[in-house]
Amino acid sequence: MTDWLTYEWDLNGERATFRVDMQYWELLPVLSYSQLVYVCVAPKDPMAAS
Repeated sequence: MTDWLTYEWDLNGERATFRVDMQYWELLPVLSYSQLVYVCVAPKDPMAAS
């Protein structure tokens, strides 16, 4: 089962909501990832309502 942490932050002057699946928190020392992944999403239609 997942354990989601949700928080809000400003990103490039816009309000953004981040969700992090904390079920792997205990594995972080074992996984030792060295990269940070930055994901940007937008609607296909630039005229779409938010």
